[in-house]
Amino acid sequence: MKTLRSIIFKITWLVLIILVSAVQGNTSSVKSQNKNFNSFTYSANELNITMEFDSVNYDIFILKYLAFATSVDDMFDILKLTNPTVNISSYGTDNIYHTLDARPSISANDTICLNVTGGQGNYKLIVNNIPTSVTGKYYILRDEFLNTSTLLNSSSEYGFSINTNAGSYGNLRFKIIITNTSLLPVEFILFSGKIDENESVNLLWTTGSVNQNSAFIIERSNENGKFMEIGTVYSKANFNLINNYSYLDNDKQKSETVFYRIKEVDQDGKYVYSKTISVTMQKEVVSIFPNPVNEVLHIRSSIKSNTANEISIYTITGIFIEKFITTENNVDINISDLNEGEYFIVRSAIGDSSVDKIKFLKH
Repeated sequence: MKTLRSIIFKITWLVLIILVSAVQGNTSSVKSQNKNFNSFTYSANELNITMEFDSVNYDIFILKYLAFATSVDDMFDILKLTNPTVNISSYGTDNIYHTLDARPSISANDTICLNVTGGQGNYKLIVNNIPTSVTGKYYILRDEFLNTSTLLNSSSEYGFSINTNAGSYGNLRFKIIITNTSLLPVEFILFSGKIDENESVNLLWTTGSVNQNSAFIIERSNENGKFMEIGTVYSKANFNLINNYSYLDNDKQKSETVFYRIKEVDQDGKYVYSKTISVTMQKEVVSIFPNPVNEVLHIRSSIKSNTANEISIYTITGIFIEKFITTENNVDINISDLNEGEYFIVRSAIGDSSVDKIKFLKH
């Protein structure tokens, strides 16, 4: 009898050890409706990311490669339970959110769409672990809202903000792109052009990630549609930084509208084009009415801008009152709350150094 009890006790103890080991063999603390993972180590086939607001409010997402998993919801996935504060999960083609997303193969290229939600404020995506069981794979964080791509490693941190803009949160902002190359394309965050008082065209562009970039070739076309090279600006060659560039086209153009594009050339000779922008070859005239004004001030521009404009109101002594961002060339502003007196309207295109300053009187 003692021998039988001893055998049963050993079997029970062995089963408990196996169960505990199985739980600890999985990854970080992730709670769901059907499983609870707890461990102090990461596996070689796991991508582990924390979305952190502060030391108390954070959430964890896990991408795990398992031989029999699929790219849609199955028994290997863990469904996401929404937290009251910070949330990060994957979002699949089957419209299901996962805290743990099991994928079938680490060797294939893949794209994981992430869903991030939380209150307004500043957040961080902290990479705790990158899969190492297969070499030659790279993990790139794509931010569609800011139009940036960041190469990830096991110590990466990516700061971002959530605000009232719907593009700053949800399931359309972030993607994890898994690919065979670590080279990130040049990203044109901004490209604009504006004619100045000398009838020259000032071209401005901003890039995000830059790697292996050599130069930017500026090309111009009129209404005939044929582009020609007019100048070159060499790259600042900074990786994953924001860089601002400019080029001044001093050639006087007879066409009413001129088109520009930028050819980005890599060190190996490969190239990509920016979007094409148009510039109207007439000087912009900005006017306001009525002046004096009582309630609504109308701001009118003779040219439709292809970039956002910043309109600010200042007192006659230079004290800032309020600011508006618009892409319209005709803007109406209610100023009925302003005290009587003299003010300035200051209007400028974002990314441009030129400024229109007009005085008005509030009755």
